[in-house]
Amino acid sequence: MKGTAGGRLTVEAVLQKLQEQAGRLEPTVDRSLFGSPGMEVTGIVTTFLASQDVLGQAAALGANLVISHEGLFYSHQEPQGWLAEDPVCLTKRQWIEQSGMAVFRFHDHVHRYRPDFITEGLVRALGWDSYVEEHLPAPCIVSMPAKSLRTLAEEVKSKLGIPYVRTVGGSGTHCSRIGLLVGYRGGERRRFLSWRAISWIFSLRVKAPSGRRRNISATRCIRGGARR
Repeated sequence: MKGTAGGRLTVEAVLQKLQEQAGRLEPTVDRSLFGSPGMEVTGIVTTFLASQDVLGQAAALGANLVISHEGLFYSHQEPQGWLAEDPVCLTKRQWIEQSGMAVFRFHDHVHRYRPDFITEGLVRALGWDSYVEEHLPAPCIVSMPAKSLRTLAEEVKSKLGIPYVRTVGGSGTHCSRIGLLVGYRGGERRRFLSWRAISWIFSLRVKAPSGRRRNISATRCIRGGARR
């Protein structure tokens, strides 16, 4: 494998393997943020958001490669202007550099996998694998025995270990065909609402953690393709 040296697994080899399925993407936010390609990998930690707490846990485990879906500084793009000079960002950057850790932003490529790996991970976490009807470029269509919105909301809370969900629509409304979206998917990606008989839209977004608090997720329900 390219990027291996003397039987050692390097950062370059791992990143090449991760990106090859989606092919070359331009433009993209995916890139090595810290570390060098030739570094030998001692351990890998994957995370949705590489908070300072996650980075500290990775170091404690002896891992020197962190693969983060979202940006390290709570911005989709790399910090610029005032954010780049913010003392919190500078302190975090300095900590990573001193740790000798490699960090890779893995956002666009993983969404181009078929199926989208972020969506697939959510489907598996919810235990809805057997209900998948179709994977579209952005959403996943799920068909299951009808359940009330209240029951679905409690099921999501329980399986994802989150304290609450936000819903729109009558709590007694029965839903059976679900459009599953992960993150913000605007523009043309919303068109499937207008031509598919969807009874529930489940949109998962993760808020940036405050201090050591856990991430909190929310859902939004749209009935019949019309926002309420």
